[in-house]
Amino acid sequence: MSTVKQVTVVGVGLIGGSICQTLHAKNQNIKITGFGLDQADLECAVELGIIDYWTLDFEEAVRDADYIFLCTPVQITLAYLEHLSKCKLKETVLVTDVASTKGTIMQTAETLIAQGIDFIGGHPMAGSHKTSYRASQLDLFENAYYILVATAAKNRVPELIDLLSETHAKFLELAPQEHDQIVGLLSHVPHIIAAGLVNFVSEESNQSELFSLLAAGGFRDITRIASSDPTMWTDILMTNRDALLTQLSQWQNLMTNMQEMLSQKQEKDIYDYFCRAQEIRNQLPQHKKGSIPNLYDLFVSVPDEVGVIAKITQLLHENQLSITNIRILETRVEIFGVLQLTFRTENDREVGQRLIEEKLQYQTES
Repeated sequence: MSTVKQVTVVGVGLIGGSICQTLHAKNQNIKITGFGLDQADLECAVELGIIDYWTLDFEEAVRDADYIFLCTPVQITLAYLEHLSKCKLKETVLVTDVASTKGTIMQTAETLIAQGIDFIGGHPMAGSHKTSYRASQLDLFENAYYILVATAAKNRVPELIDLLSETHAKFLELAPQEHDQIVGLLSHVPHIIAAGLVNFVSEESNQSELFSLLAAGGFRDITRIASSDPTMWTDILMTNRDALLTQLSQWQNLMTNMQEMLSQKQEKDIYDYFCRAQEIRNQLPQHKKGSIPNLYDLFVSVPDEVGVIAKITQLLHENQLSITNIRILETRVEIFGVLQLTFRTENDREVGQRLIEEKLQYQTES
């Protein structure tokens, strides 16, 4: 009979809860203890089968663990790493995290590593606009990149990958600085720019009603990541400060060049600027999860008739397809408008698209 492995998950939210589900799917001989600050949430997580046990005592939670997952925001993870270095732990325990930056995490973990405790940094590049354990799902990490950073416990990387095999993620090993530079460019700088665009346009428009009306379409879509949690993003930026300072300086140089091209009426250079961006973007993979969570949107051209939305939602319900968001982008009397449906997974969107086209004869675009 296989030995029961004890896993402790610190922070049973969206990421922590989803990891718990994959661990349960992996092996029935895994027992999971959840640690958090909200007893009611932990009790509910037990009732839902996400975790097996719960505790509000951190030292009790980690004492007998074979594996410890720190599934908390960056600054809180740093504090727990420092706390762990003072706790009684199993000699063979493997500690990992899910934080979005790795340089500061790996530096803080050095105290733990110096005591002979194995630590592997982790960053599953998947997420959602929801944060609760109630939104956790077994397939959250499917086909997403899961970055691993190991400076001293490289021999245990295969063991951690095997433990997380039911995530069906794509595991990739990176150095801490390499990781932070990449996610800085692909995720952190875009979040800064999106927030800056929203603040800039708001200030320039003086919050006029016309701004609100016209910003409801494309502008709202391209700045959607500006709605991200301010506390989380402050933590991320402060722990990736060095990489971001360099990258923001490079971005400012690019915008200065654009300003100069406009000033000098360099039409050909401006044209080339957009051509190059178009060519590069068209080469990017469309169906892979990256550093910014995907939205599985479907756009449906619908007639201006009573009951149209009900027809679509009823069809999806009958086929056990759920949507996470629905929005009317445009509609005019007696002509077709556009309905935007956001699905939970790419497969749900594909099935929904086929059903809507075949059963309702509406034109769609994904």
